[in-house]
Amino acid sequence: MGSFLLFLLGVAAPLAVAIVVMWSEERRRSYLQMRFDRLTQDNRGLKMAMGSKQPQPEIPAQSEAERKEILELSTKLANNGILLEWLRLGTKAPEEAAARLLGVNAQEAAQMQSIVAEWSPAGVVAVLDRLKERLTSISEMEMVWSDPHAAGERSASAMAERALWVFEPEYVVNQGDYEVDGRIGAIARPSISASLQNASHKEGDPTLVIELKGARVTVGGEHQMQAWNNVRDLMRAGTIRERDPVDVFVIGGSVDEYEGNPRLEGRYRNVRITSYDYGQLVARAKRLTFGLYDDLKEVAPFLREQREGIEHEQQAAANAAATEASSHQAEDAPDAAEEDSHVREEDASTDVVRDVEYADDPRPDEVDADIRHKDAAQ
Repeated sequence: MGSFLLFLLGVAAPLAVAIVVMWSEERRRSYLQMRFDRLTQDNRGLKMAMGSKQPQPEIPAQSEAERKEILELSTKLANNGILLEWLRLGTKAPEEAAARLLGVNAQEAAQMQSIVAEWSPAGVVAVLDRLKERLTSISEMEMVWSDPHAAGERSASAMAERALWVFEPEYVVNQGDYEVDGRIGAIARPSISASLQNASHKEGDPTLVIELKGARVTVGGEHQMQAWNNVRDLMRAGTIRERDPVDVFVIGGSVDEYEGNPRLEGRYRNVRITSYDYGQLVARAKRLTFGLYDDLKEVAPFLREQREGIEHEQQAAANAAATEASSHQAEDAPDAAEEDSHVREEDASTDVVRDVEYADDPRPDEVDADIRHKDAAQ
């Protein structure tokens, strides 16, 4: 019995411990192998996922050129940061999408669509270009001529050329039917067929002559005679025949009440000279454009920009005039001071002479006393 116990303690116990240790080590190795195999599998799947290409969205294009163009446009929009906004337009109603593209609200977009449907794009452009030209001319006339003290002047020749349309419908002047003389003004061969009455008061081809004076000028008899002399020069040069009817308009800042009345000149009384002021000219121009200028001058961007440009030029001209005046004043200051000192010296010498002249004369009170004394003695 004792030997058996010694056997168990000496042989069986170490063997059992060795078996337990070996089993534990094998289990741990199996667990590590399983973890390694799982990590290897996950790594293989990750590599496969990273190596695979994502399917590209199909671009709705009919050809390769269209597909390339779409890619270029999308790239530009993405670079500008507005790709998402453009993509969202596809989900909007057509009216709202059109309004967003035009930069207006839905109601204004509907109005524009109606206008284009009635006039066509070419018609809208033609009408607005003609109206823009005339409204711009009114803006320039009003700002440059309405204020007699406005600084800055426009070229009279260019202004006369742009103001010819104001004399419609009696005179419809087409392109190429007029010329501008820097000394005389605008000379036109108008068509009078649009007038309700025959504007030709004599037989022959009519001629329109416009002379523009400064905004500070009051038109009177002298200016009318100057216009008549210019017309006679044109007759001598053969530009106007002596019998042809001529309408001359002399336009200035105001018209003399007594000397600015219309007059007839010429051997055949066929030259009619009329004085106009710029206020009348601007008012007539506004009536010919249906009064739209006053409604649009603060609304239309091109009118605001044009008025701001004229104001800037007038302010610059006023500043230049003030600078020039101050420089002339500074240059004339020494001469004025010298002249003033010279005058003062003359005044001083005159006073001295007067003191010498009247030094021996009795004073007024002494003269009065002598007169009273003589009267009392008598």
